Amino acid sequence: KVGIDMQMQLLEWNALLKSVQERKFDAAALAWGGGSVETDPKQIWHSSMDTKGGSNYVGFNRPDVDKLIEEARAELDNKKRVPILRKVYKMIAEDVPYSFWFNDKFVLYARSNRIKAPKPTLKYETGVHWWWAEPAK
Repeated sequence: KVGIDMQMQLLEWNALLKSVQERKFDAAALAWGGGSVETDPKQIWHSSMDTKGGSNYVGFNRPDVDKLIEEARAELDNKKRVPILRKVYKMIAEDVPYSFWFNDKFVLYARSNRIKAPKPTLKYETGVHWWWAEPAK
């Protein structure tokens, strides 16, 4: 409807991962998750990670963001680090290198008409608190 012609291709996981790591894609749907570990944006967003073995798959490159990431990594005081990282993520979001979708809760389930299980049978909550994001106002 908006004029985008896209040919979808379903790939086996290892083939998808290989094409992403080799930067041989126009668009891909993936998810990042780190549980409740302290965030470190370097692996995904620093320009030095736009290389083999790095996870900056979209080639994001902004020297001012690199500088702030390095500053945040050197800051041990969480009260000082959080505002730095908020700037980092605000700048990244403004450039729109990804289409960001967040799920606070992941629900995994199995359903079959044969066993008549109409509700999710397994729930898993990540427990992630998005501390780097500004609270909703």
